[in-house]
Amino acid sequence: MAFNPNDHMMKLKGKDYLQVAWRLVWFREDHPDWCINADCIEQDQDHAIFKAVICDGNGCQLSSGHGSESKKDFGDYLEKAETKAIGRALAMLGYGTQFAADELDEGTRIVDSPINRTVKEPEPVTDKLETTPAEQDKEAARLATIGVLMQKYGLNNNGFNALYKEYCKTVLQAPATIRISTLTDEQFDNAILTINEQLKKGAA
Repeated sequence: MAFNPNDHMMKLKGKDYLQVAWRLVWFREDHPDWCINADCIEQDQDHAIFKAVICDGNGCQLSSGHGSESKKDFGDYLEKAETKAIGRALAMLGYGTQFAADELDEGTRIVDSPINRTVKEPEPVTDKLETTPAEQDKEAARLATIGVLMQKYGLNNNGFNALYKEYCKTVLQAPATIRISTLTDEQFDNAILTINEQLKKGAA
């Protein structure tokens, strides 16, 4: 079944928003042989700037995007800057920003751009509106971090879920898989680091 972005929208600052994690799924479904490269072009102990470049199967650059974040706004400012750069590069190809160019003028806490759709708005989904804007932003950042990790190692949803399930069992010693949204910041960061190390060893 073709990817439908309308199935994965969330409300952010009064607009429909498609998280970077889902933009990557959409992109990978459309172009499995294209690649996204993200490099840190400036970094110190307080801030980081990343540049993301998207190339087609022949290595021709199609779009790019920059993302910057500071430590005072996000403890994981490196990952956040990388995710923002990727989100903007995807937006330049139409994955998230479909219409006016001014939609690329983003707020400081939005990784990529809200989508203004010309079609009739669907009825609000209740469970998406029960969370506060801060909770939505936090969840979006976590999903985006997972999406970047999946993209980096070419991992699909089933692959990540299997690794996360094993992490919950062995590290958290939980009898069942714990919802990612309920993890503390420390638990989530440790989960990503642990899974990243496993994937890095497997790729070596």
